[in-house]
Amino acid sequence: MKVWIIGCGMDGCDTLTKEGRDAIDRADIIIGSKRLCAAFSEKQVIAEYNTDRIIALLNEHKANAAVLMSGDTGFYSGAKALYKRLRTSGHDVRITAGVSSMAYLGAASGISVEDAVPFSLHGSEDMHGAALQLALCGKVFYLLGGKNTPAALCRHLAEYGLSNAEVIVGSDLGYESEKIWRGKASDCTGEQALACVIAMHPPKTDTHFINDGLFIRAERIPMTKAEIRCICTDMLNIGQENICWDIGCGTGSVSVQMAYKCPKGAVYAA
Repeated sequence: MKVWIIGCGMDGCDTLTKEGRDAIDRADIIIGSKRLCAAFSEKQVIAEYNTDRIIALLNEHKANAAVLMSGDTGFYSGAKALYKRLRTSGHDVRITAGVSSMAYLGAASGISVEDAVPFSLHGSEDMHGAALQLALCGKVFYLLGGKNTPAALCRHLAEYGLSNAEVIVGSDLGYESEKIWRGKASDCTGEQALACVIAMHPPKTDTHFINDGLFIRAERIPMTKAEIRCICTDMLNIGQENICWDIGCGTGSVSVQMAYKCPKGAVYAA
């Protein structure tokens, strides 16, 4: 039997591609969240989004099926794990791309996003690395969810000295209740859970050689000097997602230098 994994865009209707619509027409059953399945009541619809249960349903029904995914299947989507599992178990599966929230918000706000770095805070318990990513890259697309609302993100950016960052907030994209707000991080109050943000701020240029004068410390307190910090951290070949330890960190200047090299990782200083 044939299985299509379909990226349904924002609303699963107006932003659904023709290719996706054609695949749905060819399917005997539709599987996905209630929100996405609502537009296809003419078909046999099963409301489900858990990967294990979707596979069990496909094995049970043995029919051509369309599995609906929100947004784009290649952009922080459950399609990745589902596709791998289906291929491994011998299913004939094809992925149909959709419109991502990043592309949609960029187009709706007139902002080019080819130089924006995608950063997911969806399902995350904190804002780990969110401000540093903007400080390093200058333009970031944030996918939000749960407690990580636009207002919470902007408070985090302001806490790290990025209150003047320009932000574009999109909520309920593709729906009648869609709202797009543009302003400074310091003025953002949006608490919507179903939202995303494009943030822009001039990137830092001193991350590879942080001047000693930028560190606040008491007079005559020793600190590892810039030249030594750069040599040590470069020789460690730190990757973006690495976990680093600075044992005996003292003033923490090496810890800070490390942190700029692993914005998606973590630094523990003791």
